[in-house]
Amino acid sequence: MHIPRIRSLLALALACVCLPALAAAQTVHGRVVEAGTGQPVAGAIVLLVDANGGHAAATLSDAAGAYRVTARGAGTYTLRVERVGYTATTSAPVTLAAGETVQRELMADVRRVVLDSVVATGSARRCAGELMNGAQAATLWDEARKAVHSSVLALEGGTYRFVTETREREVSLPAGRLLNESTELHTSIGLPFRTLSAEELVNGAYVVMTSGVVTMYGVDAQAILSDTFLRHHCFGMRGGGPERPGLVGLEFVPLEGRVQPDVHGVLWIDRASAELRYVEYGYTNLRFRGPVERLTGRLDFQRLPNGMWVTESWVLVVPMLQKEGNDWNQASMDRYRMYALLERSSRVVSIEHFVAEARLAEQVVP
Repeated sequence: MHIPRIRSLLALALACVCLPALAAAQTVHGRVVEAGTGQPVAGAIVLLVDANGGHAAATLSDAAGAYRVTARGAGTYTLRVERVGYTATTSAPVTLAAGETVQRELMADVRRVVLDSVVATGSARRCAGELMNGAQAATLWDEARKAVHSSVLALEGGTYRFVTETREREVSLPAGRLLNESTELHTSIGLPFRTLSAEELVNGAYVVMTSGVVTMYGVDAQAILSDTFLRHHCFGMRGGGPERPGLVGLEFVPLEGRVQPDVHGVLWIDRASAELRYVEYGYTNLRFRGPVERLTGRLDFQRLPNGMWVTESWVLVVPMLQKEGNDWNQASMDRYRMYALLERSSRVVSIEHFVAEARLAEQVVP
């Protein structure tokens, strides 16, 4: 009997959240400087907040601390300055008339965010009630969100070219014999990696079975830190322990009662700087026959000298599957057996910033 082999597909990336086209030109511009020293702050998030507390526009300050945000309509706004590891600041109200341009210097707070010591193993594992377990968990979530938001703002303009090196390894089960290995270089503009949206993933798209083909998707930090993901998962603090000195974790697990495939894991954050270092995750509710605990993912982050955050590298391990039996109309995970693992990894090897015809090599990630 011939048993066809079905190879799992995968995709991973920072998904782009782009602001809609602006209909009018009510603009605020200026510089972000440190309170007390007056030194320019690069890579700060500047949010234009409307009277209802909504984000009307957002941008990053450049190397000289300069920023520019444009509102869709006239009105009264405030400007909020956020940067990873520091307390946010909010300006006095700014009134914008139709077509008006206003200049404002913004002060960035120099007070550091303080993360308490954590020795517990993560109360998020019992996930039936409160989504965010404690004020410190909410603080960790907010600091990680800042890093991801700044990355999206930096990349949505499409002025960065990324060169990434992708490796694939097929390893047999259970012996662990190398079946195949390959390496490729890829060039992309704007966003170096791509995955599905949080809405698609939480609605059952981690594992998709169509016409006998199984597709398995990874998750990125932007999805994990979205409001959609937050509604379907609990978050709690977790200590790094001796194997992760200096780190504190924000653990996430699906709400109890979830029967669809989902993810659980930890965002690991530097305790001193509150900077997001990496994310580790695994899958829940997988019924493939085989060692499903080996199906995991990881994303590593880096802050560049210009204040920009990037996903420096990622790793995803998915199953290579054989379907057992002849009834192809029965699309169920428990009818598939893992015969090998596909380990796929990718890392950014260079970043080029270009403006019009001028191109400037800005940063190389070692």
